[in-house]
Amino acid sequence: MDSKILKSLASVLIVVLVGGLILSRLGNVDYSYTGGPTVTGCSRLGPITKSIVYKENESFTATFLNHAGTSIVLDDVRVYEAITAMNCTVEAPSKGMKVGAGDTFKMDATCPGSYKNFGDTYSVDVNITFTSFEGGQNLTHLESGSIRGAVEK
Repeated sequence: MDSKILKSLASVLIVVLVGGLILSRLGNVDYSYTGGPTVTGCSRLGPITKSIVYKENESFTATFLNHAGTSIVLDDVRVYEAITAMNCTVEAPSKGMKVGAGDTFKMDATCPGSYKNFGDTYSVDVNITFTSFEGGQNLTHLESGSIRGAVEK
């Protein structure tokens, strides 16, 4: 390739990068999250992505699927809004709820004081303690994960 062309391409690339940096510093670029919800962790009790909703009224809802391979009993469910560092109040499911292998359960929580508007990013940490009966004994497990997405109306 001709060195003149390479120099021209390098100059264009530098102009684009500098222009992007300037727009970014001026606040003209919005880095807010706009995709659907993403989930990390939660391998044995996984939320069904299409069921996840975090609304402006501070409510969080998700339906979870029992992938543990056995029936379980829910012992404790905790939800934490990571961005605002707020504990959420879990209305459902109730402690002691039985969930069969392959069955679902709905989680409803309210995250007061999160002050989120439509399109804002939320990040929720979920911790579920459950008991399963395996190998002739009760085993207690902790399922943890994070859910991130954009607030809906």
